[in-house]
Amino acid sequence: MTETQWLSAITPRSMLQHVRSRAFASASVRKLQYLAAAACRRLTPYFDDPGMLPLVEVVERHAEGRVALKEWAEAIRIGERYGWEAVTQVEESPAAAVRRTLRALVSSPPPDALEAVLAWAETCAARAAKPGKSRPTVMAFRRAHADLFREIFGNPFQERTIVPEWMANGGGSVPRWATRVSETAKALADGIQTNQAFERLPILADALEESGCTDTELLAHMREPGRHVRGCWALELVLGKG
Repeated sequence: MTETQWLSAITPRSMLQHVRSRAFASASVRKLQYLAAAACRRLTPYFDDPGMLPLVEVVERHAEGRVALKEWAEAIRIGERYGWEAVTQVEESPAAAVRRTLRALVSSPPPDALEAVLAWAETCAARAAKPGKSRPTVMAFRRAHADLFREIFGNPFQERTIVPEWMANGGGSVPRWATRVSETAKALADGIQTNQAFERLPILADALEESGCTDTELLAHMREPGRHVRGCWALELVLGKG
């Protein structure tokens, strides 16, 4: 896959193949789990059990290393229950597809889980579509999932780094694609991450620019209107997790 293909892709299949083919460090468990959880969140209009959204939230916290082994084991148990419940649903129903999606979220290693989640999410969308609208509905889901890949993985063809304020001000050599991060910007990023306050990303972009950041793509992404999700590549970079 080329950089142009990655940036213009409207379906996630080739993007997933590219991510899986790269070194595992770049396709980390954290990013894969974030992406799978974000795909599941797009199905919330079809959630019909109060435990469904908390299960997605557990996966997001697991990606951040904030879930104890016992809680994760319970999440797997709940996912398996949803899998059994799917069998009792009408197999052509959106509800059955949602349950299979949530089971996939916790039942397999992250790369396989993500692949299954994307497939079942599309199935749910197709089953819920109005008559004659199945294909455009699925294509819309695929485009949205392709956007999620870019939201979480950014541009994998451009390696970016962060440079603490003390290094940038100390006259040291700053590598290409390096982002200068002031203490103010770091504090803002921590707050956005803690509160999931993505509406503050443009403020973070201003702080980065004031501290000398010249990465126009990074700044533009933070100022881009629309919905950001947990695992946003720009925020992760500032937090030192990119």
